[in-house]
Amino acid sequence: MNSTNTIQVIENFGNKIDSYIQIAAEKGNQTVEHFWPLIVKQQGIEAWTFIIVITLVIIICSILLKRGIDKVNFEDKNGEITVRGVFSIIGGFGLFFSLIVLIITSLPNDKNLVTKLFNPEYAALKEVIKMIK
Repeated sequence: MNSTNTIQVIENFGNKIDSYIQIAAEKGNQTVEHFWPLIVKQQGIEAWTFIIVITLVIIICSILLKRGIDKVNFEDKNGEITVRGVFSIIGGFGLFFSLIVLIITSLPNDKNLVTKLFNPEYAALKEVIKMIK
């Protein structure tokens, strides 16, 4: 393929992208000049919202786990570790790691998180194509 064909392919692709954005903007009764920056900002906001919510959930669970461990009496009067204390530790860590697994498994549902964060234009373009289909 020579450079003239490459330029034509790129121009055709650019024209298709422009038409997709135009169709999506018309579906939302908006102009392209208003629609495109709005959808790009929305991608970044979605990524940061997900990160902030997950961080807060981890912090809250960590605080609750620490408080639970601090309040449980692990030793009886003789200084021996009690069964209740052991189960409290196992349950607390089980809950905490279950939360971590839940967070990790929810990432594939939002697999564009990194793209939304570092390249919101590309994520917005994918979103526009989804709107059209």
